Amino acid sequence: MTTRSRTALSCSLAALSVALLAGLPACSASARKQAEQQVRDGIDREAIAARLTEQGDRARLRGDRDRAIELYQEALDYSARYHDTWNNLGLLYLERNQEGDLGRAINHFVQAGVLDPTDPRPPTNAGIAYLQGGYASEAMDLFHEALRIQPSYLPALRGAIKSADLLATAQYEDLERVKRALLAETDTQWREYFERQRFLIESRLRSLNERTGSSTSSAGTP
Repeated sequence: MTTRSRTALSCSLAALSVALLAGLPACSASARKQAEQQVRDGIDREAIAARLTEQGDRARLRGDRDRAIELYQEALDYSARYHDTWNNLGLLYLERNQEGDLGRAINHFVQAGVLDPTDPRPPTNAGIAYLQGGYASEAMDLFHEALRIQPSYLPALRGAIKSADLLATAQYEDLERVKRALLAETDTQWREYFERQRFLIESRLRSLNERTGSSTSSAGTP
């Protein structure tokens, strides 16, 4: 092998080594450009999704529901990472309530909950959707899930108490939730409803304890 050949081979090996260390193929220049373009595209897509979501929020606030739905849908086409977009679009489907919207709303709330499992709003909203569809048991489970995230979240407390009422259940946990709701509620109509539920649950628990011979002294202190 001539000196010129050995030099060319050494240069080729050096170039290959640099490319491998960089995680790129030997033709690194074009690959690097492609990777950089992909990064720029990714950043642009996130920025576009955020901007569209903000526009959707404004449309929703001014009452332009159809435009807000379009903007949120377009935002999700660019990026599906924002749980608020999923949650707010679900709310609009729930509000519109056309054929198929209830299922769409639930699916969007579920996805929002997957993206942020620390937010009690998505399971609460899914529970409201199930209640609207007449599925009180499924709704109750979702309200309880939201309350595990945030025990004093008032919309979830309202939903859980309403579900228990529809299912005619009477457990100490139901009574405890009513008491928690009364501590947080300021709306007069809801407070009156909670007071009626408190009386009803206590009556049912007393009847149950009388039938089973259990003591009623711990009622309301689970």
